[in-house]
Order: sequence, then structure tokens, then C-alpha cells
Amino acid sequence: MPNGTPIKLKCPKCHLGEWGRPEAVKGVHPTGEVEQRITKSKHCGHGGGGAGFRGHRGQVKCEDCGHIWYSTHPQSGRVRA
Repeated sequence: MPNGTPIKLKCPKCHLGEWGRPEAVKGVHPTGEVEQRITKSKHCGHGGGGAGFRGHRGQVKCEDCGHIWYSTHPQSGRVRA
């Protein structure tokens, strides 16, 4: 993984997940769906922040609070364009 990428997915709403607070019961899981539009990250790939991303973000669901969001994290099921 590029430098600056979190090790595990974590819910942005309740902050639970494998790498989040220890009281996570079920964690976060990719749903297997991807966003329709292409997303381009602001990072251009230079320096210690890691490579930029251009593609479809993967949908992720928190099984603890039910929050659903799109993420560019490698474990989200994203698709590079």
C-alpha cells in the first residue's frame, strides 16, 4: 500500500472497525458495489503521501452503525480506471 494509506478500513461516522475502537462487534465490510462516476484524488502522487487515485470508489458498510459510504481504500473493492 502507498505511504499514508490507513492499514484497515474504519467507519467515518462511529469510528469502529478492525483498526478503530476495540468495542467493534461486526466491523466494516465492502458491499461489492462501485460508484458510477470516476473519482480523481487531489493527490498527484509525489512525496510521501502515496500514489494518486483515478477510478471508481468501492462501497463500504459499517455493520455496527449501518453507515454506508464510498472509499478509495484498497480493501473497499475499488476499480482503477
